[in-house]
Amino acid sequence: MKRTFLFLGLALLLSTQQDAFAQKKLTEGVIIYDLKLEGAEDAGMMAAMMPTELTVKFKGSKSRSEFATGMSETVAITDSKDAKSTVVLLDIMGNKYAMKVDEAKIAEQKAMMPDYEAVISKETKTIAGYVCNRVILINKKTKEEVSIYYTPEIPYTENSFNAEFKVVPGMPMEYSTKLSQFKMTVTVREVKKEKVADTSFVIPAEYKITAQEELMKEMGGGQGE
Repeated sequence: MKRTFLFLGLALLLSTQQDAFAQKKLTEGVIIYDLKLEGAEDAGMMAAMMPTELTVKFKGSKSRSEFATGMSETVAITDSKDAKSTVVLLDIMGNKYAMKVDEAKIAEQKAMMPDYEAVISKETKTIAGYVCNRVILINKKTKEEVSIYYTPEIPYTENSFNAEFKVVPGMPMEYSTKLSQFKMTVTVREVKKEKVADTSFVIPAEYKITAQEELMKEMGGGQGE
């Protein structure tokens, strides 16, 4: 079914777009994002299956991004010091898989990310208790613009939706991104400086370890009606 592959696509997005949290000021904690979908009124049931919240836990070079929908829970675990360790945990209606992500596909997607020129604005906005500055990113190839509010108080760190914004001189706190046929606005709701357990970055025993291609075949074959 199409929604099954949408879940898988989101999972891949999670895994390929976080590297993570290799910075000095904030080395351990949790960031919670609100995800607001635009154009959902024309998307019907597909839009209803999209996540509305993203939680990122990080500790040193390791990070864990997680979101849930009505039918599934998805977690991406990465270590910026070990790209081969990237794994996506999928729990779809009780079927649990630990998918090893193809490094070649990750590299291919990163190579396709836009090359931006950053133009700093004087505009500010308070988000999650941080006074944020506005920066406009101009795609050097298409000339399309992306407006981002960021805080210089938290160094830029990659996560599930902001990997293409490396030129931003601080942590992106609010921006919009394209996701499938939708436009999604990502806003930080809360930043927590708290301890994160090492077990957050370990594959649970009940998850079946599988390769991406094998999982695609299994899910497609079981839900192809």
